[in-house]
Amino acid sequence: MSVLSDEFLNRLRESVVSIVRDAFQIFMKEKSDESRYLQQKDARAYIGGIDATDFNKLVNDGLPEIKLGPSNKHKRYDKRAIDEYMLTHTKKGV
Repeated sequence: MSVLSDEFLNRLRESVVSIVRDAFQIFMKEKSDESRYLQQKDARAYIGGIDATDFNKLVNDGLPEIKLGPSNKHKRYDKRAIDEYMLTHTKKGV
């Protein structure tokens, strides 16, 4: 015989599931923010799998590039900047 009623146990289960779901959603949002700055290969995949030549054309056309290190050897691409670039280069009325 259980000291706790079935109704209480069901409500407890629902509460635990809700707490875990909310925590998981927060974790996934933070995780996606962590990977906001992408290496070129990841930025190319993020855009849709374009090759390096076509990606470099986008950079030459104005896609922002973040250069790091003393010789600017390390480059990163901001997901938000990529999204903005893609939006501003979307043809309307086609």
